[in-house]
Amino acid sequence: MQRSNTSEFSKFRVAVLGYKGIGKHHIQVLKKLGVNICGILTSSETSGSFATNEIQKEFGIHTKAYTSLDNLIFNSKPQAIHICTPNEVHFSNILKAFDKNIPVFCEKPLLWNESITKKEIDKKLLAISNHPNRRIFLNTSNSSIISQIKNYLINIKNVKSFEFEFDTNGKYKFNNIAYDLFPHGLAMLQEIAGTSTRFNDFAEYVEEHKYVCTFKYKTIDVSFKFCQHKNLQKRMEFCINNNRYQRLQNIKNQDCLVSVKDFKAKKIFEIKNPLESFIIEFLRFCINKNNRKKDGYENASWNLSMMSEMLLNDHSL
Repeated sequence: MQRSNTSEFSKFRVAVLGYKGIGKHHIQVLKKLGVNICGILTSSETSGSFATNEIQKEFGIHTKAYTSLDNLIFNSKPQAIHICTPNEVHFSNILKAFDKNIPVFCEKPLLWNESITKKEIDKKLLAISNHPNRRIFLNTSNSSIISQIKNYLINIKNVKSFEFEFDTNGKYKFNNIAYDLFPHGLAMLQEIAGTSTRFNDFAEYVEEHKYVCTFKYKTIDVSFKFCQHKNLQKRMEFCINNNRYQRLQNIKNQDCLVSVKDFKAKKIFEIKNPLESFIIEFLRFCINKNNRKKDGYENASWNLSMMSEMLLNDHSL
């Protein structure tokens, strides 16, 4: 993707729903791009006061916190919304933004709750798909790692196996670990092998702090291994045809520097921050009024549909 000029987005108004965790990373990127962060949504006045003070101190941004999305939209008049709220309220956030004709950049998964059914997901996807103001992108940004280093990957056109491992110091346990991290693996698999609804031989193994699954996608043997625990260091690795790679990152002057380590070649490739790349694509989509490019719904719906097919269906014989 092309590098952005920060002045390109300097007059564009974006609201961020949710601040803790990933929301802070969104603000970090938006600040770098020169976006006008016109408001944030928090769960309470106390958390809003904490968030605005921290944003002012850490990023030099003065913004206002709201506890009501209706009030935020009415008073801040955002031209786009970044949804970083808990999964359970993504769907209502999305529809409310669409009703006001505001495009959405949503964190993964697109929508979810612990009691959700495949039927409910299909119904909600249809509601999003058919909304007259639908403009949505899903943050499955790690897929851009593949696109950025494709020229270095060995036998990328003849993939026989794909392994994806992700350790985080998150709060989730048992199957909830999968609900949180599955979209990352699926997005990378889609970038490698394209979109299909064909998979078989799905099997899973679940522990309190670990989730492992294997399946066949097209002709590719796939395995996902996710671990979450408060004491874990974040680690993301993937293996294509037995060639292993690791995502590396560090923060320098409030900028996230990302690179990929190739274990076999013993090389490290610098790449653009995947989240920044995705946000730039989204912002340019929003700003270009004559843009005929499709939004990200197809990828987002495929990701959620595949996840629900695998995690919510009974695959036992």
